[in-house]
Amino acid sequence: MQRLVKAWAPTIGVSADEVQLAGGMFAYQFLVVCTFIVGRTVRDTLYLDRVGPEALPIMYVFSAVAVAGAGFCYSRVADQFRRDRSAQATLLSAGVLMATLWALVVFAPQIEAWYPVLYVLVEVVGALSIIQFWTLANDIFTSQQSKRLFGFIGAGGVVANILCGMGVGGLSLIVGPSNLLLVDAALFVGAFTLVSRIGDRATPMLMDALTRPRGFSPKAVAGGHDAHLRSIGMVVAVTFLVVTLVDFQFKVTAKEVFSDERALASFFGYFYGVGGIAAAGVQLFVTSRVLTRAGIVAGLAILPAAILMGAGAWLLFPGAIVGASLMRAAENVFRYTVYDATLHLLYVPVPGHRRGRAKAFIDGVLKPTSIGVVGVTLFALTQTYGAGIVARSALGAVVALILVWLGLIFQVRRAYVRSLAEALETRRLEPDETTDLVDEDAQAVIRQQLQQEDPVKVLHALELVRDLSVDALDDLIRLLEHPDPEVRTRSLQLLEPRRSLESRNAVKACLDAPETSVRAAAIQTLLAIDPERAPVALDALSSPEREVRAAAVIGLARYGDFRGQTQAGQALETMLASPEVADRLAGIRIIRAVQWQDFAKTLQRLLNDSSRRVRRAAIQAAGELESLDLLVPLVYKLSDEEVAASSVGALFKLGAEATPVLIKVLLQPQEDLRIRRRVPRVLAQWGDDRAYQAVLETLRSKDPELRSACARAAARIRERHPHFPLDHHTWTQLVEPELTAIGYDRALSRLFARNDAELLSSALAERAERRLGRVGDLFILRHPGQGLRAAFNALRSPSPKTRSQALELLENVLDRAYFRMLVSLMDNRTGDGVPEVDSGALTWARILATEPDGWVASVALEWIARNGTAIDQELVLSRFDAVDGMVRETACYAAMILAQRFPPQRTRAEDALTQALSDRSDRVRAASAALLEAPSM
Repeated sequence: MQRLVKAWAPTIGVSADEVQLAGGMFAYQFLVVCTFIVGRTVRDTLYLDRVGPEALPIMYVFSAVAVAGAGFCYSRVADQFRRDRSAQATLLSAGVLMATLWALVVFAPQIEAWYPVLYVLVEVVGALSIIQFWTLANDIFTSQQSKRLFGFIGAGGVVANILCGMGVGGLSLIVGPSNLLLVDAALFVGAFTLVSRIGDRATPMLMDALTRPRGFSPKAVAGGHDAHLRSIGMVVAVTFLVVTLVDFQFKVTAKEVFSDERALASFFGYFYGVGGIAAAGVQLFVTSRVLTRAGIVAGLAILPAAILMGAGAWLLFPGAIVGASLMRAAENVFRYTVYDATLHLLYVPVPGHRRGRAKAFIDGVLKPTSIGVVGVTLFALTQTYGAGIVARSALGAVVALILVWLGLIFQVRRAYVRSLAEALETRRLEPDETTDLVDEDAQAVIRQQLQQEDPVKVLHALELVRDLSVDALDDLIRLLEHPDPEVRTRSLQLLEPRRSLESRNAVKACLDAPETSVRAAAIQTLLAIDPERAPVALDALSSPEREVRAAAVIGLARYGDFRGQTQAGQALETMLASPEVADRLAGIRIIRAVQWQDFAKTLQRLLNDSSRRVRRAAIQAAGELESLDLLVPLVYKLSDEEVAASSVGALFKLGAEATPVLIKVLLQPQEDLRIRRRVPRVLAQWGDDRAYQAVLETLRSKDPELRSACARAAARIRERHPHFPLDHHTWTQLVEPELTAIGYDRALSRLFARNDAELLSSALAERAERRLGRVGDLFILRHPGQGLRAAFNALRSPSPKTRSQALELLENVLDRAYFRMLVSLMDNRTGDGVPEVDSGALTWARILATEPDGWVASVALEWIARNGTAIDQELVLSRFDAVDGMVRETACYAAMILAQRFPPQRTRAEDALTQALSDRSDRVRAASAALLEAPSM
């Protein structure tokens, strides 16, 4: 399955990292649906043949009650366990029950009690299995992944309907319906094994899902007085009234036609198989076209219309299997494809915090209630008139309910449109939630919003027009006369890519607008529509208004001829060389807007601009240009504290082609340490095997910040590529010193706390936490894909339950010795696992002052200056050559303090401070100058 999914991954939208999980979930869906098809075939056949159709209605009642009860009980414990574990429990229990029922049915077939039990059990297990499948999928995949993968994963059910349905139809003739229960048990065991493997691969996501707030309160939904949700509920209720009646008619008629048990089982198998093939065709070629071209009314009406056509066939051929089969086939083909997809769209305008509860109430309460009502009614009627007469007589009720159904569809459409309008007005409906909602109704609501007087509502509608590609050309042209300048500006910007000649005159009129932003947008849009209007933009190049000049440059660069582009380039050069910061920023924005590669060298000059804002903007533009000519300058901007974050972001965009240069910088000890500390973060974003080996090698660095960055990068790379090698001996040499150092930091923190050195004690405790984070990354590096990142993050949670769950995962993944050590080191309240320190506080402070950790060394120097002796001046002066600027700055102050306490040390302190006046750090130079000028010196 994984090889098959990998081969088709580009076609079905599955990325390389998702192949295993997506393929596993496809197979899981296939097996779950197969268990239901086999179970349903066996239970229908045995019940109808050995009990009879007269009591079938009461089975609908018992099934509805059992499903509702099981769903309620499951909801009480569902969120207490990992989703894969609860699914495994259900699947394994179902397999055991099916094997038990096989033995009872085969060795004691005369006992009729087994068959109602089997009927209800299949319904309950099928409902729970489907619920657990989709909740497991929701826990594993993000919303963005769901949009891409759920179509492929759901296709597993369609394939199961085809293959399993056809297979059961033939197999039942060979082995008999009863023995198919063993096949069903085997399928449940297979699904159990598969879920175990899925759970192992998706441990991080499943552990994270346990921390999400869950819950459902029917009162919260029922008391909402929401007309839209009520209309959806009525449609769902009538839907299941009809499909339950149709199911009863189909089974009774099939039993009358096929009296032989094996023939009946074969018919059901082939029927569901052929229906699966038809449903696959509808899913692939009909559903999307109906939703995008015909809207929700057609999507909802296709199912009742198809059932109505089957009812017509039954009227033409009364008593024949054809009409009943057509009615039942309509549900198989259209309900799980077009109809369910349309119902899903109806929930989009519902606020997110109510959507889940509403669906749970409608699907978990209204649906089984409708089935139960039909069951009770049919049971009472069959006791008097017989199943066959009731089945044929129910045709009139089906037709009447379908007419009510169609009427409710038009009602739900009106409520849907009102809900859309309300969502737009309250800004609940956002573009990223509605990419699949651009049908005629949605477009009509958006266009109606464009006609509002309130500019806020119009601007929000314009955002939807931009993001959803709504056809609103006439509205955009009309809005060019809107009194609000921002509305006119946004409308012009939306008209630019449309390049419609119809809007030319209206756009031209905006050139005389009093607002600068409107005139600027009009120049760009007019050039897009009619490049012959270039003289207008050429004149605008000399405009005193910066925004207008910038718009003219962009317009000429995009749509002008050679002469226009040449003059635009000259104007841009002038802006970039301007002494005004605003001009240079505007020029950089132009480069980003038109992606002008010719200005890469100019950007390189601006990377060292005196203005921080210009440097940051130039760095961002360099990243968007993706020019490798700017790679080295961007790498060296990592040393600029003011723009380092922007440099990291720009390097992200340059891609893997920058890897060799970054690796060379990382592995070069002579390079600026500030640069090397930030390189691993870039490599972690898209690092390959070369980057992985480089960060592993640098993990032996003495600098703690560099080690932390490399540990984090190595862990993230190996999480994406778990097949990358890791030598266990090398890993042990990395993690064990860190664990030992955490213990010493804890012990020293307590030592200095007892000596009234609270700041140094706090610094050591903080360093222990940083080391613990580094250790966490090392364990993630050792056990990728086991959910350890979620576990280490959860250890910081204020919730005891969440921390307990995290520790349970760590206990099951890590070696027991490491786990015990971690638990003891993480507990600040006890001394377990913390070594004893023999020397005094001053001795340890002298050791800490020489460590590469800048903050700890600085705090230790400050404490030594106030509590040390005259001989400590030698140690303090030696730290004037430290790599870390903060340590050198602290050494300046510590030397001054010791000189005040021990006057003979004054001359050496002054000489050291004089030399520090030429330090490479601005802060160190400023500190030394201030201390030399101080009266106390």
